[in-house]
Amino acid sequence: MTDALSGELLILILLILTCSRIFFSRRINTDSLSLLSVIALILSFLQILAWGATLQELLVFTAAILVFISNIHALSRLNSQLLVDVYSPLFITVSILLCLILLLLSTLLVVYRPVNVDPESYHVKVTRHYLSGNFQYGFNNDAAWYEKKDAETVLFTPETEQAGSGPILLFIPDKRASLYEYFPYLLNLSSLGVTVLAADFYTADGSWLSPFQDNRLIRPTALLLHSLYNKNFMAAHEKAYTENMCREYAALFRIAKAQFSASQKYFLVSDGMTATAAAETAAGQAERCSGYFLLQTVPEFKYPGYGCIEQMNIPLAVYFGLHRDPEERMPRYLAQETIAALKK
Repeated sequence: MTDALSGELLILILLILTCSRIFFSRRINTDSLSLLSVIALILSFLQILAWGATLQELLVFTAAILVFISNIHALSRLNSQLLVDVYSPLFITVSILLCLILLLLSTLLVVYRPVNVDPESYHVKVTRHYLSGNFQYGFNNDAAWYEKKDAETVLFTPETEQAGSGPILLFIPDKRASLYEYFPYLLNLSSLGVTVLAADFYTADGSWLSPFQDNRLIRPTALLLHSLYNKNFMAAHEKAYTENMCREYAALFRIAKAQFSASQKYFLVSDGMTATAAAETAAGQAERCSGYFLLQTVPEFKYPGYGCIEQMNIPLAVYFGLHRDPEERMPRYLAQETIAALKK
């Protein structure tokens, strides 16, 4: 079970307890269980801060809001220290309906849960850093807890003798997904004996959407929805997005050069909207870059740009007619194709 799913189910359990108290709390002095709706609402908001505004988190947050609204009167009575005799027929009806909705949502979250990817099972060490800064002036090594996180880097280091013996792979995800959606591929790739440095950027001088949508929590979902419901959206913004991606690759190169030896060679991997930028960057960094590989050139990879949806975004996979794949067949195949391209 993933950390995100554990948090979602915990919130839903609190909400179910809040709604189901009509069956076991009668003629009580104070309706203190109504406070669970407040706790669940706060936790659902924290879940969004931790995992982003994904479909699952938004559904749980919406459910928490509905339960909170249905308990406003109960919370008011609790605050006023008023006694509770019996619950009203309307409150009982609403609570039963919400219980059924919450049970259905819990079932859907379990059925469509992401595959749990544990780096230790791949024999890969994962090192994560959050950076502050921008494209114009560069990025600090580590952002303090109170600073805005403008970039995230994740280093995948294989626990094998081959580690560090060849080029380091540099990867930036398509913006319709986050690094999280590519973890099965990146872990499988590193498990084959290569070091991978992946990064994602959320700087003020690298705008993709409107200010409200262009942040770490909302941007992947917003771009995903734009691309799904407007087939011409990505093509209409291709030039601007390519310019942004070129700046991100340039920044990642500077981060890598500061981290590794001066003689280190690099190999770029791209997906979806990052393809043109990867090719241009590889040409501009020819003395340090041994080549690049485009994931969308793999014929079996039917939906590039969205990450490993059969493992990490099951609702989207179902939308495309795919199924949950805990065996990670596509990530393993993409990793093997990447290694084959690297060795050419």
